[in-house]
Amino acid sequence: MATTLAKQVARADPRVFRRASIKRRVAATGLFETTWFDISNYVERWGSTVRAADSVRLNRFIHDGPTMRVRNDEGRFSHQDNPNSFWSGYLTRDRTLVRIEAGYSTTSGELPSDSTVGIFLLDEPLPISSDSDSTQLKCSGLQSVFSQ
Repeated sequence: MATTLAKQVARADPRVFRRASIKRRVAATGLFETTWFDISNYVERWGSTVRAADSVRLNRFIHDGPTMRVRNDEGRFSHQDNPNSFWSGYLTRDRTLVRIEAGYSTTSGELPSDSTVGIFLLDEPLPISSDSDSTQLKCSGLQSVFSQ
């Protein structure tokens, strides 16, 4: 049985998982909801994260989150005024937290024990197009709050 992370990486047939979840802000208090809301079934394309040194400023680093493409055929990622939206009854989509997890599934659980790849922030309006049944979630690193 391959139970360590090193053994899972070396396997010819590893069982990999990815999850995406959000934390919305409660309309009454402005605080984030207490649990993560899973949106993994809506993700069409995961995107990639960027970690790099700033080419202009010395000792500055860039931590950009992924731009994920999500299915929006049911209007789940629409404006909070839409009753089908995940944000209906919550504050705006702006400043929503996005958590991405990845790891390996084993018969005894998941590896690593903390599978969080990163926690990001939605800080740009979601582009909604009538030509497409999907939209993009542009995730930024949490330090973008301080740089603004």
